[in-house]
Amino acid sequence: MAFGRLWAGVARGTNTGKLFLELSGPDEELTGTLRFNEDDRDGIWTYSITGKFDGEVLELTGQHQIEGDGARANDLKAVGRLSSRGAVDGRWEADQDTGGTFTLFVQDAPKDHQPPDLSVMQLHTARWRFGAISIDREQIIRFAQSLQHEFKNGHVVVTVVPIGGSEQARFLTAFENLEFDKGERAEILKISVSEAEPEGTKRLIEIELGPQVNSAVTQSYSEAWALGRLEKVKNEFKKFERSYATHVKKLNFGVNQVIIGAALIYLPSMTGLERRAAFFLSILLLTRLITFLHRKYLPFTAIYLSDRKEGFLWRAGPSVVSWIIALTAGVAAALIGAFLQGALGLTP
Repeated sequence: MAFGRLWAGVARGTNTGKLFLELSGPDEELTGTLRFNEDDRDGIWTYSITGKFDGEVLELTGQHQIEGDGARANDLKAVGRLSSRGAVDGRWEADQDTGGTFTLFVQDAPKDHQPPDLSVMQLHTARWRFGAISIDREQIIRFAQSLQHEFKNGHVVVTVVPIGGSEQARFLTAFENLEFDKGERAEILKISVSEAEPEGTKRLIEIELGPQVNSAVTQSYSEAWALGRLEKVKNEFKKFERSYATHVKKLNFGVNQVIIGAALIYLPSMTGLERRAAFFLSILLLTRLITFLHRKYLPFTAIYLSDRKEGFLWRAGPSVVSWIIALTAGVAAALIGAFLQGALGLTP
């Protein structure tokens, strides 16, 4: 990276005061002038500076010519490191056993690193909603680690809301070392990571699983990246999805809608307002019962905070039970209709 040309800051130690550094030339052969305004002295100390910057560490040497009787050179050495906030922090030392620390802040931006014009940029966001999902601690960590491997300059954050507990957000490394009770489950799970893009924007991936909605979001300056990365997330989560009778994802409806639709078709064949009202009320109660049983025993999202060892039958079990409930409900709806149609003997 091209090092800044103008810097201002402070020096601390045996001598304290304000600094202004002016540099020129390539990073490997920097030259310039350092002006030091010492707090308890009048006048400015001026140093001729040479140095180099390797992309992380700044090394400077300077020489100040002291005028008057016994004129001599006062040599200066300083080494600093560029921090994540864009400042240079380091140590300095000079003749007469003087020394201390310093901090410099850039006062200009290199031309090839000028902030981009964000007003003309467009962020592309891609979203997807999953069906019912069951996931455990090992699967959460494995997916989060794959994100961390991809986002070299970002930190994956895993957020869980245990059932009956408060929200806990941790970096992946801390989450990996966290111990939960056996069988403990979470109501909500979030996995997120972001990092800066060369264009000055941020690319991100966010996964949120909850009682009502399971979703994924990708965002980037690049539309191709956002769409492509979302497809990868969808493929990775396929193995966590469950198929429930209450919501067939490919058809976007479930058994409750089928039962109500069949009831509406069947109603005209029934004679008598009492029969029709009783039949339709029975169907509504039946669909409510199906929904209740699924929420109670087959939750839309099952997040296990401990590892599970399960085989194919265990994974397929909830889906099988769901369809058994649906078929039983369908048979019950037919029996209710037949019972009201003939057995009650209601008059038109």
